[in-house]
Parts: sequence; structure tokens; C-alpha cells
Amino acid sequence: PARATCEQITRAADEAARRTREAFASREGVRFNDVDGLRIDLPEGWVCVRGSNTEPILRVAGEGRDAAVAQGLVDEVRKIAEEVIREM
Repeated sequence: PARATCEQITRAADEAARRTREAFASREGVRFNDVDGLRIDLPEGWVCVRGSNTEPILRVAGEGRDAAVAQGLVDEVRKIAEEVIREM
């Protein structure tokens, strides 16, 4: 399989962050922090998407009030990120 360069991952991370912000913008209590990638804080938890600074990978991480909420947030953002990568 082809491997992405760090530059491609940076572009993918930026686009994934843009689409993720759009997808979450209408949610109640949402707050965005784009200091290092994009972190979305919600009443039920948080999720973050960012390109690695040292490896050609895109990271998605999250926490929630329980494991199911955390996994749901991560899965939602991961789906967006995977779509962006497929389009590259």
C-alpha cells in the first residue's frame, strides 16, 4: 500500500478538521480549540483530530462520560478523516 507523506497528512488533517468543525457546529454546548489540530469539547466528552508532527499519521482521540460515548465520538471523526484520506 502507498504511504502518505507528512505534507499530505498535514493537508488531510486540515481538511478533516474543517469538515469535523462543520459536522459538530450545530451541537449544543460545543466549543472548538484549534491550538494543536482541532479539539471539540462537548457536554458528553471531547474528541480531537490532528496530524502527527513526527510521523505521517492522522490521530483521532477522545474521551467521554463512558466508553460508548467516547467510542462514538472517535468513530464519527474517524469516518470523516477516512473520507478525506480516500479523496487524496
